[in-house]
Amino acid sequence: MNNLFIGSSIIERWNNLPFPNSINLGISGLTTNLLQKKYSLVLSKYPNTQSIFLYIGSNDIVYKHNIQYTFQNIIEFILYLNRQNKNIHIFFIAILKSPNRTKIQKTQIDYLNRKMREFISPNFHFINCNRQLNSNENYLSDDQTHLSSIGYNKLNQCLSSCYS
Repeated sequence: MNNLFIGSSIIERWNNLPFPNSINLGISGLTTNLLQKKYSLVLSKYPNTQSIFLYIGSNDIVYKHNIQYTFQNIIEFILYLNRQNKNIHIFFIAILKSPNRTKIQKTQIDYLNRKMREFISPNFHFINCNRQLNSNENYLSDDQTHLSSIGYNKLNQCLSSCYS
């Protein structure tokens, strides 16, 4: 059974995925309006998928896309995946509130994370590792946006404790 990791550069740069049979399908710069276009055939390409870990929405906020539109795109993609395979588990990884985000961006991140946490769908799970990842400045790379290698190790610990 496969675990697919889908999302933007936080996923793409993740070299030590936490679970066996994990496949990194991250694309730097990915926005929610490209989810269906880029990943519509993902479950036919990987038919033995048991879980999808999704990190998406941060670039929409940076590019000033409408936050409601961003949320709706994510929900439509999740519902699309559910229609393709009702047994698949989808884990939304909360958007990281990195220190270099503006006050407006952090407000939008909070809003989107809250909306995703409140979303209810079969086999949908919300994972928030922000507290752990923001507890140590060494968890972030020099750009203060992405994770460092020890930040990814911390993210792996957080996911492992939520996934087990």
